[in-house]
Amino acid sequence: MIRGHLLVGNELIETGRWADALPHFLHPEEEIYASLRDDLKAFNIAPFQAALKSLSQTVKAKNKDAYARARAVLDERLAAAETAVRAKEAQELSFTLEAALEVLQQAADEYEKAIEKNRIANVVEYQDARGFVFEADRLVSTVMQEAGAKNAEAAKALKASLDDLKAVFPAVTPPKQPVKDAGEFLSSVATFELQLGNFQ
Repeated sequence: MIRGHLLVGNELIETGRWADALPHFLHPEEEIYASLRDDLKAFNIAPFQAALKSLSQTVKAKNKDAYARARAVLDERLAAAETAVRAKEAQELSFTLEAALEVLQQAADEYEKAIEKNRIANVVEYQDARGFVFEADRLVSTVMQEAGAKNAEAAKALKASLDDLKAVFPAVTPPKQPVKDAGEFLSSVATFELQLGNFQ
């Protein structure tokens, strides 16, 4: 979820929309980090709250050079955290797919909050959902070869449901009308979830 926020925040920065990007850099520290703190200790992962804070400060300052440096430091910390977690997981494939499912379920929640009266009323929630879906897709792509070797048809169905979800977000700026309603979005997430039993 942190990476999903950073993904969409970075897209906004690339288009010069620093103020629109800021919430996506504040949420990881304000809403997610506290729930990870104990797990980081358990997995012997160095804390990275200061790196999150430093990055959000560069976004507030609209400083592109400082942003690039702070982002590189945080990416390094996140990669180390992922490596440490994966090293402790005996079933990396099913663990990765379960993690992706949790991110997609959160995306469905954000997407539902974004829509009011058949229009996208809350842009930040739409962007959160976009970041989470695209990050879940990246995560799944890291194990797709193994998934395909285990069950080619189920792997194809996973990919199709992710492509279906990504199509809901044609751009970082939401379309006037939602591509799918919240129920249809949830249905695509359920299609993804249905395949997970094939990879236990």
